[in-house]
Amino acid sequence: MISLRRSSGAGTAPGYCWSSRQQQTVNLSSRLQLPQRHITCRDGVAGPAAADIVSTILDKVQGTDGGISLQPEQKREVDALISQLEAAGRSQQPRPMQNPLLFGNYNVAYTSSGDDQRGQPAGGRFRGRLGRLLFQTTGVFQSVLQPDIATNKVTFKLFGVLPGAVGLRGTVVPVQAGQPHGRGTAGEGDTVRVLFEPPVLSLGSGLHFRIGPPSSVQLSTPYLDERVRLGRGSRGSLFVFTRGGAADKAGMDQVGIQPSTKSGVAWLTAALLGMLAGGWGLWSTGLLAARLLAGSVWLVAALLLAVLQQGGIVRDDDDIKRVQEMTRQQQQQQREAAAAAKAAAAQQAQTAAGQAEVTAASAAVSSAAAA
Repeated sequence: MISLRRSSGAGTAPGYCWSSRQQQTVNLSSRLQLPQRHITCRDGVAGPAAADIVSTILDKVQGTDGGISLQPEQKREVDALISQLEAAGRSQQPRPMQNPLLFGNYNVAYTSSGDDQRGQPAGGRFRGRLGRLLFQTTGVFQSVLQPDIATNKVTFKLFGVLPGAVGLRGTVVPVQAGQPHGRGTAGEGDTVRVLFEPPVLSLGSGLHFRIGPPSSVQLSTPYLDERVRLGRGSRGSLFVFTRGGAADKAGMDQVGIQPSTKSGVAWLTAALLGMLAGGWGLWSTGLLAARLLAGSVWLVAALLLAVLQQGGIVRDDDDIKRVQEMTRQQQQQQREAAAAAKAAAAQQAQTAAGQAEVTAASAAVSSAAAA
């Protein structure tokens, strides 16, 4: 569980500043060609305000489909700006895991794949080239909900027509400072693991399918403010999340709680079998045009299955091991909780029995005295 703790402390990393928490005031606008703003800096060290870096990042990633349409050089520029914010965030107080700003609904404004990342960092196969072709993305969201829940959601239009979404719901577990995190170690109060339940695929207004395996991620929050939350995954991927807006209207608290509907399972099965059968019917005519059409139908069915396999999740050995370990820990905690509840119930029953004996003895004494 993530606890909340207020802190009056404030700090900055050398060369990075906040607008109201330091001692010395300098004007940096002439150096950065930014709108005039008075920035306060620690120890007289001047640098771009964190708020200005955030604004620059958001300007660069706006309208880029989460960074996908950016050229490599443009992504390197954004990643460099993110590194500056990470440096600024190392001394932020309170730390992200104790900061109430952590909780909320976020839009995934930008992702950058790390060297160890397989597939898209946000959305998995649904956000790969093939996935975006079939499941045209309309939104990518993430929420951190009190006390210890995280949800991810990708909304789309299948073939550009049928609205739908795929969502994940998981439990957040803090990672202690110094524990492994990718190629480095976790910082103080900024890293969590999330164990996600199997994905829920929704089509239309009432068709839901729980498909794929459980999964997990490990994510640090190196910088957090009123507008954005940065993320760095254990595979080196970078994330920029923006608060509110469309994310507040995406029903993030409901993600992952829908059970599979029989009609949904039947519809999906019938659709795939219908495509296979329809393709065979066309192929069996022997006509060249019909066979070309049959091949196209089969190809679309195969591509759909390629995206939908494992619920769109791209897993690796580390993910599988992490899921197994977190599942064992959860099962152990459940066993301990059940044993504690059983012991408490036995103690309560024993106490009640003792009280009953005392009451009966008192009644007997009273009867004897009356006689």
